[in-house]
Amino acid sequence: MESRQTVKTQALPRPISVVLYEPEGPARTHLLNLLRPSGFHVHGVHDADTLFRWLNRHPAQLVVLGAGTPQGLLTDTLLPRLEAEHAAGVVVQRPGAETDLRLQVLGAGAHLCLDREYEGPEFAALLRAQARRAGFMAAGRGALARASSVPPPRRAVRYPGILPPLRGLNPTSHASLPNMPAPVQALPATPWSLMYQGWVLMAPDGTRIPLTGLERSCFNCMLASSQRELSRKDLRRFMSEANLRSMNVVISRLRKKVLQAGQRLPLHTVHRLGYVFAGTLVAQEEG
Repeated sequence: MESRQTVKTQALPRPISVVLYEPEGPARTHLLNLLRPSGFHVHGVHDADTLFRWLNRHPAQLVVLGAGTPQGLLTDTLLPRLEAEHAAGVVVQRPGAETDLRLQVLGAGAHLCLDREYEGPEFAALLRAQARRAGFMAAGRGALARASSVPPPRRAVRYPGILPPLRGLNPTSHASLPNMPAPVQALPATPWSLMYQGWVLMAPDGTRIPLTGLERSCFNCMLASSQRELSRKDLRRFMSEANLRSMNVVISRLRKKVLQAGQRLPLHTVHRLGYVFAGTLVAQEEG
């Protein structure tokens, strides 16, 4: 009698799904050719709109933001939105980046910032490790969400100084219920203020930040705009063309200065426009 041997087939692991954002065509092609033979299912995109449209239709395990990604777009738009809307691990390529820049990228929402060029197996191993970590994080968030979806048992709580509703009285009338505290009114948002003819920026908590001449020009330009916009067209009234070319560096240093003072400047990059101040900005009259 012939013996029958059962052959067990081992299921192959599913390839890791990766979305690669790289606006530079040759660099994007190089990375795609590097990752596809290493067992990754990679889709390349060249602009932010395409990136988020793809992620909404095809949730990925990893998002790789290439070295050609503009710094302002990276830290002001891509990373915060990816962190808020998607569970994918985010890897940023910033070859040659100094410590301050890497910290800024990580603080904006990146999970890994690569400060040099990685090739072949080492690059693939870094991405696989990050994909595993992202999977563990997503699983933990799912368990936490399931646990928090079960409401705790409700019980009666008596608050001192508040009377129960009385029959025949209007519960919204504070005159009929003298012990009922008045509703808390929402306080207006504390503005950012420019002091001493615009040479000092005061944060909502009272922190004072000295400004350079170019930074002062930027804030004067925003004050002159009803929408608090900072566009290149408006900036030409305040500064030379040479200073306009260095505007991205000026804004980056300004954000860093405010961050070191313990604040986060609500100045956001808008594609093809410039910058918009999302908070309340006023000029403080000196007494």
